[in-house]
Amino acid sequence: MGTDPNRNWDNHWCSAAAGGTTDPCSESFCGSAPFSEVEVKAVADYASSTTNIVAFVDFHSYSQLWMQPYGYTSRLPANNDAQSEMGRTAVAALSAINGVKYKVGPIYTTIYPASGSSADWAYDNTTHIKFAYGVELRDTGRQGFLLSADQIVPSGIETLAAVVAMGDYIIKNPQHMQEEQPEIVHFGNMKHFARRSGAAAGLTQVQEEFEQLELELLSKQPTAAVPTPSLFKKLRD
Repeated sequence: MGTDPNRNWDNHWCSAAAGGTTDPCSESFCGSAPFSEVEVKAVADYASSTTNIVAFVDFHSYSQLWMQPYGYTSRLPANNDAQSEMGRTAVAALSAINGVKYKVGPIYTTIYPASGSSADWAYDNTTHIKFAYGVELRDTGRQGFLLSADQIVPSGIETLAAVVAMGDYIIKNPQHMQEEQPEIVHFGNMKHFARRSGAAAGLTQVQEEFEQLELELLSKQPTAAVPTPSLFKKLRD
């Protein structure tokens, strides 16, 4: 079957008590060693070395779940209240687009125990990532992994609204960043919500770039249901 990348992270790797298995024919095979998969190791190296990253999201399918740590234990992270609040904020923005409902909660109790997960590693094994999520996108099982083509674009649009809401939450809640101001940093064509040491200038910059991102998103969506100016204003206000 091959290694499950979301069981291959070096955080309580392959714990049998939390769903880990060394059976290479299992769908949840944890790999031959932590970070045995080059893709997982590459993401971990980038996340470790890029110390202005604040939020980390690992998108999966399916089940419509927005989950924070932990997966290996029922114990909750120290900032569980903030992580839950951001998760609910993201899901509210997502649901406002097409009415699709997601459940928010810890991995362990929301879906099942899962050791070696990316969200657990990102939260526990870095000092700069304060918000880490494992997200299961559409649907809830009717189509499962074979989501019909007509749902792909709507799913992407509503998910983008959730990510924008996460950035807005970071801007408005700098206390969760240990008094460091957030900003948006650019990597290729991607915009990553992040943080930096700095004063009010950093916050002004991120607000300006956030507004520019709104305009770009709106200009590139021709017909289907998209985040409207009123939605973005609601998120910002």
